Amino acid sequence: MAAPGPPPHPDGQIVTSFSEVADEGCYQIQAQASLGELRLLAAEDVLANIVTTSRWVLGRNLPITRLRCDYPAPPHSELYQAIFSCPVEFDSAATQLFFDARILDEALPQASPRSAAIYAAMCEQRSIS
Repeated sequence: MAAPGPPPHPDGQIVTSFSEVADEGCYQIQAQASLGELRLLAAEDVLANIVTTSRWVLGRNLPITRLRCDYPAPPHSELYQAIFSCPVEFDSAATQLFFDARILDEALPQASPRSAAIYAAMCEQRSIS
């Protein structure tokens, strides 16, 4: 059974969170029931954005190990395997995308030390840590 996620955010229709436990990273997505018929689209949009953004940042696919979805299998559920390349479980307690956390320790191919220094200085000026 999946660990309970954070409580719904009062202002957010879609709430995401990240955690790392042992050797797995986990993105959790909560698309609120108030989205009605758009709830599935919202969850799929966030999942697809995680995959595509990770590919851009990492320079390769995120090593996804499993996906749990808190909704029934949609009519196009066969596409999930093609997109995520991992075991997919529908009707779960939460929507969670798990991946091999070792990737978090790898250097980012697009990293810019100069940009990092600029952003660190901006955070310091604004007292953000």
